[in-house]
Amino acid sequence: MAITLCSTAAPRKGKMNWSEPARLPDDRRTRMRFSIQAPVIATIGDREVWAFTRSISARAIYLCAAAEEEAPTIGDSLIFLIKVPPSLSFPKPCFIKGHGLTTRVDHLEDDQTGIVVEILDYTILSQTAAERAAG
Repeated sequence: MAITLCSTAAPRKGKMNWSEPARLPDDRRTRMRFSIQAPVIATIGDREVWAFTRSISARAIYLCAAAEEEAPTIGDSLIFLIKVPPSLSFPKPCFIKGHGLTTRVDHLEDDQTGIVVEILDYTILSQTAAERAAG
């Protein structure tokens, strides 16, 4: 199975790219967004969707999934597990585990789907804690 990343500007190695909140009149963003491409597993009901993050803020994440049939519907509750690479976290990878609601679904080029998830709660786990939680 081939996984395609969403098109974004190439991040600088070992650093998080961030962007100021947009200044458009109808844009309600108030938090900084970090452009991070990291693998994520989103569990929606009884199925898992494999994706990559495109941006992360304190309130939401933007996910890119490889196929449209993987897309949740707006309002779906999901659990996500993001693997933050060592270059952005600590000497070892860490994980962000959280719960959120799908607030937008975008149909992108190349049969990809963009998914905006409002973060309701999250926990940062070390690699060891994530392995224990997985079973």
